[in-house]
Amino acid sequence: MELRRAEPSDARAIAEVHVLAWQVAYAGLLPAEFLARLSVDEREARWHWNLGRGALARVTLLVDQGAVLGFSSVGATRERDVPEGYGELYALYLHPDRWRGGLGARLHDAAMDEGRALGFRALTLWVLEGNARARAFYEAKGWAPEGKRAEFTAAPGVAAPELRYHRTLG
Repeated sequence: MELRRAEPSDARAIAEVHVLAWQVAYAGLLPAEFLARLSVDEREARWHWNLGRGALARVTLLVDQGAVLGFSSVGATRERDVPEGYGELYALYLHPDRWRGGLGARLHDAAMDEGRALGFRALTLWVLEGNARARAFYEAKGWAPEGKRAEFTAAPGVAAPELRYHRTLG
């Protein structure tokens, strides 16, 4: 098992994990028809473009014998109302077959290291309000809800409430 920086050639493997994780994690939170229509090809194209743009975000992979099991992405915050020195954990997804085995915690810790390496003193992240599993995971890792709520729009007509969390990187 290794952690390494993602490259554009990893886009397909990241997309496969991303789509499957969404389909499992967001079942019951987003419409089933929407989740069934998620396209690995479309996600692959987005990931290839994002990874090819350079160091706008650090994407870390958790790899086992060449297979991508999960990924995290950390970069500059997209928010205007957070203090100076905050970054954002954009994504942390693990293949659902590997949930509950400690690998998510390993990937999370690598993401925190990336945040520190980028010079951030704290990070924010957004979690779907109804995603009790993810909320419990992040809270156990020291994240706290801030009380800020927004509407996550996955696609036109597909939305769900989300909460912003923060964590210092001491």
